[in-house]
Amino acid sequence: MLGNDKSEYMAALSNKGNFYINRRVTIDGNITFELYSCQLEDGKFVNPQKIDLKIDPKYMTFGGIVDPDEKYMIVSIRNMEDNFGSDDLYVSFHKEDGSWGTPIHLDDSVNSAGADSWPRISPDGKYLFFVSWRFEGETYSEKPVTYDEIIAKKKGHIYGWGADIYWVSTKVITEYR
Repeated sequence: MLGNDKSEYMAALSNKGNFYINRRVTIDGNITFELYSCQLEDGKFVNPQKIDLKIDPKYMTFGGIVDPDEKYMIVSIRNMEDNFGSDDLYVSFHKEDGSWGTPIHLDDSVNSAGADSWPRISPDGKYLFFVSWRFEGETYSEKPVTYDEIIAKKKGHIYGWGADIYWVSTKVITEYR
């Protein structure tokens, strides 16, 4: 889409016809993802623009997704000081001048002590879906576990090791505006 050999992920088309995509890049030795937007003109996506969230590249940012009406985006950021786990979800609001606000950490109604990432927003804008590595009950660090216990936990989730898909109403996002 951007006309280069970079890996691109998580495409989304807004109700306004703008196209958003994440591109994997390495900055100062740190892997991160940059979010780009393009306009649809004459059936082609043109004029890719990098969205600047003003996040230090030492924090891996990935999984950015814009809501269908382009009012906000949800991004996953790794190892920020306020994270509950290794990866947490943040919201950035679209400003009147066209820029995006500083990402705001979502509370424990969304984020967990595990890794929370890869957000998606339903086409009607009502629901936020995301992958979360949450452990119910005991965690692996509380006591040694047997091979059979590990396999049972792995088989109980779609990605293994506690990852599953979660969802919340996007009404939680309006509390941060």
